[in-house]
Amino acid sequence: MVSHRKGAQGRDFAAEYAARKARGTARGLTTPQARGHAPTGKSIAALRQAGFITTISGGPDATLQKYYRVVERLAQGERLRTVARAEHIAPRTVKKYNAERGLFQPLYHYRNGRPTTVRGYQVEQPGSTPILTSGGQIITAPAVDTKTASTLGRYWNAVEKALKGDERELQSFRHTVIHTRDGQHYRLLTDTNAIRAYFDSLSDADTADFWRTFYTGRAVLYAAS
Repeated sequence: MVSHRKGAQGRDFAAEYAARKARGTARGLTTPQARGHAPTGKSIAALRQAGFITTISGGPDATLQKYYRVVERLAQGERLRTVARAEHIAPRTVKKYNAERGLFQPLYHYRNGRPTTVRGYQVEQPGSTPILTSGGQIITAPAVDTKTASTLGRYWNAVEKALKGDERELQSFRHTVIHTRDGQHYRLLTDTNAIRAYFDSLSDADTADFWRTFYTGRAVLYAAS
């Protein structure tokens, strides 16, 4: 028996998906129909060619990428002021971004029970969910920050609602650009028919693999000694 990973809010998406498929099968539907997918032939490529979906490339956020590079260097034990200067970003800007995105925290030396100087930084990889890009590509376990991980969690909740007939929340992600820590950026797929077509293109085994690896937990990448 396959054990399913649950999403960040404790929902078992795989079980919901399997139950929806089982109900449809009981009504005499084909596997794609039981899954609630688009009719045969409505692949993502076909939908794009017909003009139903488009691939829009958002530009990179240069300052955000500098912040990510600083974080990676902090994880190697370098000092904040030194790496900020090397990456041409002000330390206060790094701290501002970090207050929102939460990738590192300072570790202090203490004297008489009070923090004095910074001895290093603890860098974390927040839990994450896949990215389903506007081009129909799945990015599994993307390296993202806390804010982006939260955005992806809300996106997949919106996908579930859209597949059940309520597309309002999903459409709010039409212009969302997801930035990953490796310097890539993606727009999310928000066409419900295209999302259904994507899952319809997967075999049962691939579908099971997708949901089984759906959520990856938090990991500490570095802790100063």
